[in-house]
Amino acid sequence: MTSSNDISILFVPPKFDGKSNYEHWRSQMMILFVSQEWLEVVEDGYDEPKGQQTPEEQKNLREWKKKNMKALYCIMQAVEKSILHRIHRAKTSKESWDKLEETYKMESAVQKMKLQYLRL
Repeated sequence: MTSSNDISILFVPPKFDGKSNYEHWRSQMMILFVSQEWLEVVEDGYDEPKGQQTPEEQKNLREWKKKNMKALYCIMQAVEKSILHRIHRAKTSKESWDKLEETYKMESAVQKMKLQYLRL
């Protein structure tokens, strides 16, 4: 039996090909982030406390780093190699997710507009 922490056996993230499936892929990834309790890490990031940290802050930071690395790994596994160059230097899952959003959300919207125009 697998534990809830052993995510590699529980799922394979959907692959984004960089072409026509961004919105569909994004929806699947959002569900995955929620199910793994990574959504806050991916969307909001985390500001590391400056100076002396309380034991509670240290614990929260360790937990955030762990979730961040899992989410970042998942995002990198969920894109084709042709896209990986855009995010391979990201230090946080938020940074990689924001870069993908910035690049492909607009492209997806433009593709939809072109399709609507062709239907006229």
